[in-house]
Amino acid sequence: MHFMTALEAAWQQRNSLLCVGLDPDPAKFPAHLQGRPDAILEFCKAVVDATADLVCCFKPQIAYFAAHRAEDQLEALIEHIHLAHPDTPVILDAKRGDIGSTAEQYAIEAFERFKADAITVNPYMGRDSVDPYLAYPEKGDPAVPHVQSGRVGPAVPRRRHAAGAHEALRARRPHGGRGLERQRQLRPGGRRHLPGRDRARTRTDWRHAAAGARHRRAGRRHRRDHGGRADR
Repeated sequence: MHFMTALEAAWQQRNSLLCVGLDPDPAKFPAHLQGRPDAILEFCKAVVDATADLVCCFKPQIAYFAAHRAEDQLEALIEHIHLAHPDTPVILDAKRGDIGSTAEQYAIEAFERFKADAITVNPYMGRDSVDPYLAYPEKGDPAVPHVQSGRVGPAVPRRRHAAGAHEALRARRPHGGRGLERQRQLRPGGRRHLPGRDRARTRTDWRHAAAGARHRRAGRRHRRDHGGRADR
């Protein structure tokens, strides 16, 4: 299934636009996982299994695995998601931005080794930095245009040019509400991947967050069934 088809189906089936990032930091793991060789995999699997019915996709960050020589655990994690939660696509958060044969190897790594459904890339080096990923048609949109082509005057920030040029998941924080509104005007139908709560300021346990989300969803369903207001 094409990545966007799977993502849109998950939006509809779960009434959710939430993407859960998987950025495992062993220093913050609970005591029962400390020192285990498979700690990263087991921690991430627990998060995935606890939240899969609430989200539209998962996004593991490759650096958190590579820094601990845990690429094999990343492979196993994505395999687990595909087997246990096959309707939930996986975005590999790698932000690759090289060109030519190097970009080709990064594409092979993402789609053939890790079996990701999509990948974050940095397209600012031009079409050559995107083409190798578009060779996998089920993973992206082959009609994606150049990022750096066309005129970009001094009064037009490059981020706005990119927003107008691309139908893509974006991971840049808008400059307040006005910044997000400008992006919507530039690309009315574009998908935007917006960052969530600041991890440095949030200490909520993910289990409590998942339980709270289920409680709120049950409340919305109750209000809808009994004629009350159903907020999304």
